[in-house]
Amino acid sequence: MAWGSKVRDDVWLDSMACKGEGVTFVVLAPNPSSEACNVLRERLHRARAAAHVLLLSKVSVDEALLQYGATCKRIAFVLFAFEGPVFEYVLAKDRGRPPSERPAAVGVPWVNACLQHARPVCRATGEPRRVFSSALAGCVVTTTGLDKEAKKAVRRRVAWMAGAFIGSFTAEVTHCVALSADSQKFQVAMRLGTPVVRPSWVGFCWAEGAGLSG
Repeated sequence: MAWGSKVRDDVWLDSMACKGEGVTFVVLAPNPSSEACNVLRERLHRARAAAHVLLLSKVSVDEALLQYGATCKRIAFVLFAFEGPVFEYVLAKDRGRPPSERPAAVGVPWVNACLQHARPVCRATGEPRRVFSSALAGCVVTTTGLDKEAKKAVRRRVAWMAGAFIGSFTAEVTHCVALSADSQKFQVAMRLGTPVVRPSWVGFCWAEGAGLSG
């Protein structure tokens, strides 16, 4: 997907100025000495960003926050997967903290794409986004016919792929995720020529963004 207007440059910290802003990228990896980690670390260093690679563990999260976090907004965890106990542990660090003091969490695909295209990586102020990839950058997604939990899952993954989710159908909508044709949203989408996709499309986009398709 192309980079879209939904990624606002004015609230994002430019990856080429990370060092000056004092932001530290902490890469949490199952194998810190792997080639993928070495390549990522080198890319971050070339972008003048402070970067450290640590073993994927809860202990590493606590140590990184203690050593580099200070107010937490100065640290961004970089993960190879947005799942598992360590990822959930990072998310749990949000609890009880104001938005300005919550650590950021970004995926390796997102960081690579940002550095490749000289795009911002993570927010400088306000609530940090959780972004895994740029697979849905510029897309605005709505749903119809999904139950509460399924809708919540779609909303979360869309946000993690740099997309936007809205509950109602507006002219901004680029994709409508639907289970059936028995809804007003579906009829409006068909009339306007808006792509209507099944929930599995979200999983396909996720795999594409993670480089797992094909």
